[in-house]
Amino acid sequence: MLALKRALTQKLSFSTKLQQSVKLLQYSAIELNQATQDILEQNPFLEIENQSIKIEKNTTELTKTSSHQVATESKNILQEIYSADEDLHTHLKWQLDTEDFSIRERQIADFILDAIDVNGYFYSELQAFKSTIKLHPKPRNAEIIKVLKKIQKFDPDGVAARSVQECLLLQLRAFSNTHPNKKLAINIIKNKYEALYTKDFSLIANNLRIDKETLNSVLKTIQSLNPYPGAIFDNTKSIYMVPDLMVKKNQGHWQMFLYQDLYKNIKLKNNHNELLQKVFTTTEKMFIKTAYNEAKWFKKCIDNRNSILLKVAQIIINQQIDFLEKGEAHMHQLNLSAISELSGLHISTISRAVSKKYVQTPHGIHELKYFFRTNLSGQGCHDISSASIKPIIKQIIAQENPLKPYSDEQIVATLSLKKINISRRTVAKYRMSLNIVSSSKRKLDKTK
Repeated sequence: MLALKRALTQKLSFSTKLQQSVKLLQYSAIELNQATQDILEQNPFLEIENQSIKIEKNTTELTKTSSHQVATESKNILQEIYSADEDLHTHLKWQLDTEDFSIRERQIADFILDAIDVNGYFYSELQAFKSTIKLHPKPRNAEIIKVLKKIQKFDPDGVAARSVQECLLLQLRAFSNTHPNKKLAINIIKNKYEALYTKDFSLIANNLRIDKETLNSVLKTIQSLNPYPGAIFDNTKSIYMVPDLMVKKNQGHWQMFLYQDLYKNIKLKNNHNELLQKVFTTTEKMFIKTAYNEAKWFKKCIDNRNSILLKVAQIIINQQIDFLEKGEAHMHQLNLSAISELSGLHISTISRAVSKKYVQTPHGIHELKYFFRTNLSGQGCHDISSASIKPIIKQIIAQENPLKPYSDEQIVATLSLKKINISRRTVAKYRMSLNIVSSSKRKLDKTK
């Protein structure tokens, strides 16, 4: 029984630690700084090697380091973005734009993304949804399901599910095969969902022939899942942009470096054995052992985060050398699958690693997502980089009749004539990023 309890404790600890590791990988530099500060206040076995270093103080030093490289508008390392944070639709659209979809699949996918609610669910009844798709010929059910299954592999895990049950199954299937509870949890969600919903745990245990301790362990795993995957995207707050990395030319090669100071230079104190000899009660000894193990794991998570971030960023930038040498017009096609193959990491891991992570380059500070580009192919024409669409939209608007400005739908139609097929929503997003107001406001501006 003691061995069983120990195994159960290890399983629960394993699950909790994995969650912490994933969470730290997702954190931006600002969020990581706050998380580090919180644990430093609670754990006596962690310290900062250079206590005097602050993010604000890095601004002057880091700017001086690369002032000859960085564009004037990007010299401030700490920049506040007053626009809204990334919402779920934008996050999903970015992944769509960086993955291999045919033109028709991409068109169907745009309609699916528009139908996903704020919690991340695709609740549309298939026939009713099909009637909203303005494509000819109309897609078959199997065609829609095929595209939906592709989107269900996007981050966050569980997105585009058609029910809570499917949402939980999608998240579990994304778990590593080494997770001790993965197989059993999937079995329960898939085959014993009604009993789980009604909390008939004895029925589940009897039918699956598992003991109470095993069931409790699996239930803990299931409880750790998020039934509202889209809700993690809060677009109501301002965010701060702090570079996690900088790219510099070193002996003729472009190399990524971490801004280590922003990660607080965390150091693990190894005085736990000395402290254990100075205390006598079981409670005090347990506190010291637990605190030291938690500190050691946190340090390991930080090191792992930095290692993954540096590895992924270096591979990304290796594919975009022409951008570093010549600028944005020379960006190459790049998607998540390519980086996954080159790094050996799962696509969801890469998605988390690049989200909210910024790199200082000779052409300004950019989010790592910026370096992912896809080609939009049209029939009978050459590939057109998505990076080139904005100038085309700008040119279309520049040539419009001032008294009858083009609506976003009309811009979509004009692009279609050029064999560029994107959605109205994407046109609106690109237009706003160019600081161009809507057609109604352009008409008012030009008639004043």
